[in-house]
Amino acid sequence: MIKYYLHILLGIFISTPLSAQEPINQPTNFVSSNIKPYSFNIGFTGSASDGYIVFRSTTPFIATPVDGTEYQKGGGIANAKIFSVSSATFAQIKEVSANTTYYFTIFAYNGSGASIDYLQSNPLTATVSTPDNQIGNYYLGIDQNASGFISDLHNLLQSTHTHIDYYDYDDNIIPAVFERDTVGGKKLVECEYSGLVTQYYAPFSFTATDFSREHCLARSWMPSDATTDDPEAADYHNLLLTNLSNANTPRSNHPVGEVITPTYTFMDCKVGYDSLGGIVFEPAEHIKGDVARAMFYEMVAWDGTGGSNWAIANLAAVGPNQDVDVLLDWHFADPPSGPEKAKSEYIYFLQGNRNPFTDYPDWVNCINWYQLIRFPGCYTTVGTENETSMNIRVYPNPAQGHININADYIAESTTVSLIEMNGRIIKKIRINQQLTNNPFSIDLSDVYCGVFLLKIESDKEIFIQKIIVQN
Repeated sequence: MIKYYLHILLGIFISTPLSAQEPINQPTNFVSSNIKPYSFNIGFTGSASDGYIVFRSTTPFIATPVDGTEYQKGGGIANAKIFSVSSATFAQIKEVSANTTYYFTIFAYNGSGASIDYLQSNPLTATVSTPDNQIGNYYLGIDQNASGFISDLHNLLQSTHTHIDYYDYDDNIIPAVFERDTVGGKKLVECEYSGLVTQYYAPFSFTATDFSREHCLARSWMPSDATTDDPEAADYHNLLLTNLSNANTPRSNHPVGEVITPTYTFMDCKVGYDSLGGIVFEPAEHIKGDVARAMFYEMVAWDGTGGSNWAIANLAAVGPNQDVDVLLDWHFADPPSGPEKAKSEYIYFLQGNRNPFTDYPDWVNCINWYQLIRFPGCYTTVGTENETSMNIRVYPNPAQGHININADYIAESTTVSLIEMNGRIIKKIRINQQLTNNPFSIDLSDVYCGVFLLKIESDKEIFIQKIIVQN
């Protein structure tokens, strides 16, 4: 009120626009509902004011809106983004990642434009935490140690899958998962391969934005000779949102891999020759694990479709040239992130089936991907060091020339094996002495570059860790 009367007094002497009267009270009673990994609803009780500005951040809000500044939805201040500037006291919040805590700060205001006046003290604050994967009982009855693991998993994915039209991708998933608010009443999306950001006015259009639905496991690789009308080619778990001209088309149907000599580069993606001289496509770092998991899913989910085995070795076109070690390396180096889990959960909501390798990343180690058969010994603790009483440390990793094993205790007659990702043991050593905080070194000078499993097995415990050899 004091600020209001000062404006009145000043207005007598100077010809400047007057601010609206500051609201007396802030909104109260914040509530959240329908909380999913990909979205949730919020609401609150309004006060006697013209409207409310809603800030969302992932850390406590550190700023205050400035009187006379009319902010826009999609803009931001300091560490927060603005999700609403209106009289509405409810909203659906998208742009959400799984397993994330969001901070909301809400201020009442009166007026508009240059006369807008915010109640700047004691805003309504609250937090909302999204859940992680919502696996529930989906995999009930699936045993990764059973001989029928792959067929059981395939049958589950098939029996719970609902075919959704490939051409409905823009309406079904883009507004819910990919679309972001920005200023000027516009939306934006980002190419998952390259990082290119494109703005548009809703509704989204593939033609207007030059974007496309990209098949991670290329459609031309599918042994069923699928069209986009077929469920295996329309499966949303295998699709990414990418720019057509600069990312999707250059990828073509090339295998994915690490480019050593680029022949084409666009922002965060490139095409070129890998270390073996093959032509490969390399996407942005943050999407590499997503690509690998999409391919793993597609092979298991659609195995047998068209009467063919969908192992790497049996894929069509240049599919058999896909390096499985690259996929495994990307899968572990870029584990499922909050945005990937949110997208996967929304596809589950739409399509009815899940990506098991997003839910249980270690399951990839149970499968020989070249033949799509289960490894006789299936270990599902690879990727990080196992918890064992031995407290084993393996270093350096990546390794060059040798690798060291250190532990609080390793008993006599413990065996150490170096195993290729296809299951073949290429080195096996028996430790015939007790080791107590005394590093044991293994010579790797005769081992080619690649990704391997290091298995340490005593009569009571098994420790397995993925290692990378860079000789």
